Parts: sequence; structure tokens; C-alpha cells
Amino acid sequence: MNNSPIVFISHSSKDKDRFVKCLTEQLISRGIDAWYDDWELEFGDSLIDIFDKGISKCDVFLSIISKNSIGSNWVKEEFDAGFVKKIAGETKFIPIILAEDNIELPSAVHHIRQCIIDDISNYDIKFEELVKDILGISKKPPLGNPQYFNDEDMIVFKKLGDYCLDEGFDYIFDPYKVSEICEKSDDELAEYIKALEEEGYLKDERENVGGAFTSKSITSNGFYHYFTSYVDGYNEIYKNLINVIYGLNLFSFDEIIEEMNINKNIVLGLISYFKDEGYVNVYRYEITQITTKGKRYFKKFICD
Repeated sequence: MNNSPIVFISHSSKDKDRFVKCLTEQLISRGIDAWYDDWELEFGDSLIDIFDKGISKCDVFLSIISKNSIGSNWVKEEFDAGFVKKIAGETKFIPIILAEDNIELPSAVHHIRQCIIDDISNYDIKFEELVKDILGISKKPPLGNPQYFNDEDMIVFKKLGDYCLDEGFDYIFDPYKVSEICEKSDDELAEYIKALEEEGYLKDERENVGGAFTSKSITSNGFYHYFTSYVDGYNEIYKNLINVIYGLNLFSFDEIIEEMNINKNIVLGLISYFKDEGYVNVYRYEITQITTKGKRYFKKFICD
């Protein structure tokens, strides 16, 4: 089923070859269902179909504002129809300003954030922003976790996380190993370990085997905090992994690790985090399903 938003492009016929046809083709190539009169209307169709079949059904209304459209009565009728739908909350209204025409903008768009294109022959960056806005993809990076700990807590936590970069984030630390890694006694470590456990970054793995605390491992939430706090380029890694899983439909852990070409334990840690957050289902070494919750979340980060 195609869930792409329907986009209506209001424009002057004089801007078709100059800009609009190319824009429409780009949107179509990105999976966006753009309603373009030259493609939708056949010989003999009524031009009123533009309103009945185009504007009335669109989810997003793009208004191309140029020196050609600003004086067009027909474009004004489309503009007004699209703006009424915006006011009714039935469509997203995006003015696209061809700035090189140096025109006075309609007063109705002064309060709306506009997509301003300075050069119609080179607008790749602005186009990517437009695609994200049409699809409702957030431009914000994933939110890191706030720190409620003191510096010594985080020194201990970072040392454990650094160790797991080599051993895997499912590694089980016994008290003696923690003491060795952190170069502290069990008694010195007890308070730090308790603080990290209470915040949900560490969890019990076995019954008490002696020492000041039981064996622990890093939780998926703890991994995510380590990842966003101490891994360089975490934002790009996060988005790239989502694109590999969602966009390329690679579900085998080995395939995903090969495609990512980074430390495999970071990839496996993120997959474990996605599983615990309910974004994917996992069996053995394969993602068996991206959940509905996962699809909705991942869509915020999908890009080509």
C-alpha cells in the first residue's frame, strides 16, 4: 500500500519548463505522489478537475510563487483554494519562492515559513529540506540522555563501556573484573555501581558471587547513553543504521554489520536497543520484523 502524501503543485504554465516539471520529477523519484496537471489531465478533461481531483485530495499544497504566477488569476484561484484547506487543517501549505524573480510576496504568506530557492539551477540542499518537510521527517538528531551522575560515576561507566567496545555490550562483569578495569576496590566501587544500576544503566546478571555487588551487564539504555555520550559521529551512525535496516531491508546481523563497516559491537548494541524499545523483533541473529512502532519512528530518519 502506498502511504506517500499526495502533493499538489500550484504554478504558472510559464514556469513548467523553467522549474516545475523538474521539481515534480524529483519528487516522484523520491516516492512522493506529486499531482501535476500535464500528467493527470487528459484531452477533453475539464480544468475544474484541478480542484476536484487535485487540490481537494492533496495532503500537501506547494505554491510556486514567481514573477509568472504572481499575476495569474488562475494561480490565485488555486492559491485561495489551497489556503482555505490550510486554515481548515486539511493540508500542509508550503510556499516555494523563486527568489531570483525579486517579487513582492503575497501578504498571506508573510507569516508562513517559506522554502526560498535562490538559484533554480542549483537547489539540492533546499530540495532535501523540502522532502523531509513533505514526509514529516524530523531534522532533529536523536536525543541523548541527560546526566544525573557525578564525574566519578561517569568515569566508571565510560571505562566499562570502553571495555565492551571490544568484548560486546552483552558482556557480564563480575566484581573482580570491574575492580580490575576501574582500578578500584570493591568497596570503592559499590556506590558508583549502585547509582548506575538505579538509573537503569546496569543490571543484575547472576546471584551474588562475592564482593560488594553482584555480576552486572550494561542495559540497552546504558548502551544508548554510552553511544550518544562517547562515540564520535553517533548521530550519523544512528541514522545510517536505520537507513540500512529500513531502506535496504537488510535484516541479517552479518549483512548489517558488513554494510555499516564500523565496530560490530556498536551495531549489535543499537539493534539490542531497538529491540528493547519495541522497534524490531529479533530471533537468533536476524531482525525478523520491523514493528509498526519501529516503522513510524524510523521514518523520521530515513533519507537517500
